[in-house]
Amino acid sequence: TSASFAKYDEPSQAVLAIEQIVPLNLLDVSDEYFKTHEVSAEAALESARIAYIVSSQRPLVAKNLAIAYNNAVVEMVKKNAFKKAMVYAKDSRDKGLINMVGSNAALYYLKQNQFKSALDYAHYSQEKGNLEKIIYQNEGAYYFNKGRYSEAISAFQKINDRDAVRSCYVALFNNEQRKLGSMSTTDDIKNNRSVIYSMDNYAKKSGDHGLIGYVSEL
Repeated sequence: TSASFAKYDEPSQAVLAIEQIVPLNLLDVSDEYFKTHEVSAEAALESARIAYIVSSQRPLVAKNLAIAYNNAVVEMVKKNAFKKAMVYAKDSRDKGLINMVGSNAALYYLKQNQFKSALDYAHYSQEKGNLEKIIYQNEGAYYFNKGRYSEAISAFQKINDRDAVRSCYVALFNNEQRKLGSMSTTDDIKNNRSVIYSMDNYAKKSGDHGLIGYVSEL
């Protein structure tokens, strides 16, 4: 530090306790230092937290702390470190930051086909309803393309997509139909009885009158 004589008689001036030098040094990082050193947003946040505890200039350090939380959350989101980003966002009590983490994380995990994680983070987004619909739609399509029709049905039912659910039951019907053996005699039909019953069940759930009629003939 450097010292000089001064006359503190202006309204904006004050004589502070000696320990106030701690938050001053924590927060007063020069532009020159930033040009030659990399200071992580997390390190800056820790400094701002300590300054907030120690400083008597609460309005000033509170503003610095809010900025530090914002920078730390943004940095973690850029790194896809959403768990840590959400911790900082919640600590800040800033609804805007919580929303940002929730929305970005939901979309990130959706692209990774990690639907449970996507839904967990969508809960924190202001667009929760729209995001959940998109996630369930993509989850259903993902499982449908994988031939995991029961899981696809579960996802599509969450958003009341009846057409997609019917398509799943038609696909299940087709899977059962492939299991049919010879159908030349009455005994053949009896031997395929369990498969036919499954086909009948899926045909009715699909609502496809052509399939229902076909099974009825069997």
